[in-house]
Amino acid sequence: LRKRLREESPMVSDFQKQQQQQEEEVEKKKKEEDYSVETSNNNEKEEKNDVFYILKQLENLPPPDDSSTILTDSYGRHHSYLRISLGERCNLRCQYCMPPEGIPLQPKSELLTRQEIKHLASLFVQAGVEKIRLTGGEPLLRHDVVDIVSDMSQLLKQKQQQPNSNSSPSLPHVGMTTNAITLPRFLPDLVDAGLTHVNISLDTLNADRFQQLTRRPGLSKVLRALELASNMSSHLQVKLNCVVMRDFNVDELVDFCNLTLEYPNLDVRFIEWMPFADNGW
Repeated sequence: LRKRLREESPMVSDFQKQQQQQEEEVEKKKKEEDYSVETSNNNEKEEKNDVFYILKQLENLPPPDDSSTILTDSYGRHHSYLRISLGERCNLRCQYCMPPEGIPLQPKSELLTRQEIKHLASLFVQAGVEKIRLTGGEPLLRHDVVDIVSDMSQLLKQKQQQPNSNSSPSLPHVGMTTNAITLPRFLPDLVDAGLTHVNISLDTLNADRFQQLTRRPGLSKVLRALELASNMSSHLQVKLNCVVMRDFNVDELVDFCNLTLEYPNLDVRFIEWMPFADNGW
């Protein structure tokens, strides 16, 4: 029996090795298949998150049959107003908006290009949008902001010129919300490009308070922008947005109202302090 076991032992050993190799090959093949499936799923997820994929899906949607189905929500409300953020960057650090060191920014590759913004806006214009507002961050930090304004204006004009268009016969409504620090530099070109409305954010008329709140100097630049924009009232509607804060600028509310006496075409709006977890609300 011992002799027989010794004789069969190499055979058993070889069989075990062969069986182990087969099991390893099966396991390896299974891992390769799992990796292939996982890679395919990841690629599909990346594709679905890609802006070109999203735009393609929007293009494939059927056009509305009539005005009653244009951008209508579940409450039956029709929407004709589109806001587009041109980026996250800002040249101020307002205390109620962000920490002094700023915030982590998306890489430039993740932001919409001028062509993508135009393409996306065109889909909304086709669906009945008549007003477009450009925001940020600070939209004037985009190097191509004048070109983007021109694109938006042309889209709305082309929509109005189409036969059977339901668009308003008035001038295209292209607006912008800005802190106005660099507005004087761009204003003439923006108006020529088709900007029709500008909202200027300003919470105090006191230089020290301005620097305290925004952590930057620059009140004189904003007031200069306000003056220039108001003097272009035949081409531009100007609004001033003031965030009201207790124990900070409540004593200036009358001063803000008096600006409308100096600039009769200026609209001053008082808005509430938007609550965030880290802005001391």
